[in-house]
Amino acid sequence: MSQTEQDIQKLLEAMSEALERDGCSIDFPYFDFDDCENEIIRTLGFEYEYFCSLLNRCMTRRLIEKKTLGPGFCDISLTQYGQEQALSWGKKQGRFGMNIGQIMFNGPTQIGDGNTQNFMNCFTSIENMIDNTQAPDAEKQKAKGLLQQITENPLLNTIIGGLLSGIIK
Repeated sequence: MSQTEQDIQKLLEAMSEALERDGCSIDFPYFDFDDCENEIIRTLGFEYEYFCSLLNRCMTRRLIEKKTLGPGFCDISLTQYGQEQALSWGKKQGRFGMNIGQIMFNGPTQIGDGNTQNFMNCFTSIENMIDNTQAPDAEKQKAKGLLQQITENPLLNTIIGGLLSGIIK
């Protein structure tokens, strides 16, 4: 994972933690990043210009959204997908565990929004397949880089996510 991707992850986790700490829902326009002295900006320690580039990437990927018109980064909210990414990475890192319960069904069942989880599962499966190949590390990194480029493009993200969900199970 590139440094930029790690920094985006840190930002999403900080936003999610702030919302949970204060008991706010994810769609509430809670964050004002026009203020350079914002708690999250100070905590993460990023240069403001770099921080703004991370916000732009997050908005492009629909990890966060601006709730009002106009310039700047005020009235920003974390999206459901952004919070899922923040929480799933924390789980991968072993920072928390959660057991919701047991589900049993005897027919077609839909849990969640369907596409987001399938899409992430597909790319995780592909990354695991890349890691398990006998290819040199440089080739594996190149393949993961190409996969990352796909996830950064919103149009390809949508199209390929739909295709992959039916292919990889």
